[in-house]
Amino acid sequence: DQGLLSILSGLPALSSLNVMSDIEITNRVPSLLKTLNENKYHTSFIYGGALDFCNINNYILNNNVDYTISKNSFNINEQNISWGVADDLLFEKSKKVLSKVSSPFFSTILTQSSHPPFDINTTHMFKGDDTPSKFKSSVYYTDSCLGSFLKYCEKQEWYDSTLFVIVSDHGSLY
Repeated sequence: DQGLLSILSGLPALSSLNVMSDIEITNRVPSLLKTLNENKYHTSFIYGGALDFCNINNYILNNNVDYTISKNSFNINEQNISWGVADDLLFEKSKKVLSKVSSPFFSTILTQSSHPPFDINTTHMFKGDDTPSKFKSSVYYTDSCLGSFLKYCEKQEWYDSTLFVIVSDHGSLY
């Protein structure tokens, strides 16, 4: 929640305050989503987890996002990791969403495999059951999913006029 607010609203991380949980605050903070939505961009928020986590849904609703995907948008058998849906399925759903939107659009895709417990639904590239190995494998996995997604995007007519901003919403000791 802290990283997401930093990225989309330009707020510094405030460890003592969950801004998303306070409707009064989220109504007053600036938001890239709200600004682009007001300027006729189609906005979407695509996430394989639960939108009630840290009150993400409150933030999304206050910013009038046009289209939202969460773990509830997937079949129960696709919810195959602790947090919900693995990144490969998330990016597949993202392709379907983006193939139907009109330009201009702004889409936020929030992955989750590189969050503890570092669930992935494929072979671990870094052997070992220790946390650093699991973390590195999860980042490798997410990177491969992102690479596949970007190859798909290269073939879309909107690709040449699209800016991709890829940022981490959290750090890691690993």
